[in-house]
Amino acid sequence: MKLQELNILRKISEGEEEGLRQLFDLHYDSLCIYALKFLDSFDKAEDIVQEVFISFWENNRADQINGGLGNYLVKAVKNNCLYYLRQSKRYSHETVDALYDLEIEEYEESTEMEEKKERLLEELTKLSPQARAVFEGIVSDNRKYKEVAEDLGISVNTVKTTYSRARKRLRRSVSSMVWFLIP
Repeated sequence: MKLQELNILRKISEGEEEGLRQLFDLHYDSLCIYALKFLDSFDKAEDIVQEVFISFWENNRADQINGGLGNYLVKAVKNNCLYYLRQSKRYSHETVDALYDLEIEEYEESTEMEEKKERLLEELTKLSPQARAVFEGIVSDNRKYKEVAEDLGISVNTVKTTYSRARKRLRRSVSSMVWFLIP
């Protein structure tokens, strides 16, 4: 779990409304868009997402989070959307079940991508400290070669060569699909 999410959960556990505000600001828009996968009304999508946040706060769910906070919220929104569709009788149970099956397939694909990302992170630990610092500086921190070179006290050409070699090594050991996961 990210440090930002851990701080938010800590604040919510301690009853600080600022934690809820930060959680809301961080996830609200993306959860509304996600809810639209199931619903045909943006207003209803907003209502459901807001209900998830209210329930999270009122039922003190912060202490129950084991995995990622974002994953918990996505699952809660999905479940509430499916529940709404079943209750509204606007869709048949078969349609809702088909949507649920689609979600299971997407979840399995995302789980596979998470495994590939974990594999990439594992392979990163096998790089030399300098290669790892260069790679993380360029990819994770989105910095320029010159900035990385200055921080590490090496030449820009050394950074370019080290980065190129690290990428080649990682590509040999990790599926190329995982490259889309790197922020």
